[in-house]
This record gives sequence, structure tokens and C-alpha cells, in this order.
Amino acid sequence: SGIGISRLRSSDLDKKDEAVMIETASKLGLDRLFIEYVGSCKTSEVINKMVSLVATGKSDIVFVDYLQQIHDADVRGRHPEISNALGKMKRAAADLNVPIVVVTQLSREGLREGRAPDLGAAKESGDIENQAEVVAYIHQPKKLDTGQRSGPTKLLIRKSKNAAIGEAILRWDPKTFSLIEEGATNA
Repeated sequence: SGIGISRLRSSDLDKKDEAVMIETASKLGLDRLFIEYVGSCKTSEVINKMVSLVATGKSDIVFVDYLQQIHDADVRGRHPEISNALGKMKRAAADLNVPIVVVTQLSREGLREGRAPDLGAAKESGDIENQAEVVAYIHQPKKLDTGQRSGPTKLLIRKSKNAAIGEAILRWDPKTFSLIEEGATNA
């Protein structure tokens, strides 16, 4: 939309801004955006919410932020629990014919070493690697000693079952709180 994040957070929008937001949401197909915070929950609760939103036409894509917040008491052990959750969400997404994007935590090992995340960088990566259709990271390299940026921000596609893997250089626009592919404009 090009509207600054501070204005969006403060809801300091005039009628023109509101019209721009509605038009932008429509262009992005977000005119049916639904956000609900549930904190820690069971896989069945996530699946039930997915079914409800898709069945009522309120969603064409589902985002789960984040995987480590999903728990199932009937599964023993964290790795089987994650594998079970991913499998159930993947089957539900296929049954509903809707993509699901699952955000996950990175392990600290790779981050400490200062290298770009590879396929094994996510926590419980073996389970994610086996279940995911696509694994992508947004990476902004930093110097280990100072924490300062040391290179361009990149979108890293580390796994894709139906497309090429690779990288794209992104530019951070702090005003609109967005990442834009280098060379593209934020219109």
C-alpha cells in the first residue's frame, strides 16, 4: 500500500488511506484476510479452524505462526509430535485444496556461525524437510562481532518439489515494513 507501518499501527488513516488499503488488499487477494491469535494449541484445533475458514469462504491460504506452538498430548516426544502435526496439516491442506504456510523457529547453531541457513537450519528440521513442499528462509547476514549487517537480505529457497531452488536479493523498506525484490518498486 505504501502506507508507513507507524501509521498502520496507530490506525491514523484518513479516507484516502483506507481506500488505498482496500485496493491493495484486493489486488493481493487479501480481501478475505482473517487473523486469529490462539497461542499454544493442539493440531486438531488448527485443522478445525482451517476447515471452518475455508468452508465458509473466509480463507484461500492458511498461515501458522509458528510450528513450535503446536502441541498434542496424545503424542509422546517432540519430534513425533512435530512430524504428526506437519503430516496432519499437510493432509488437511491437500483435502481442502488450500496452501498452508508454516513458520518455524531456526536452530541457534547455524545462526551462531553466521552462515546462511541451509535445509537443516530449522528446529526439528528432519521432520520439516520430509514433510514440506517448499522450504524458504529470509536471511540478513550480520557480522558476528558487531551484529551489523554485512550483506544484502536474501530470500533463500532451499527445497522445492515443483520449482527451482535458488536465491533472490531483497531490499528492506522500513517505512512500509516490507521486503521488496531488488529492482522492483513498491507501488
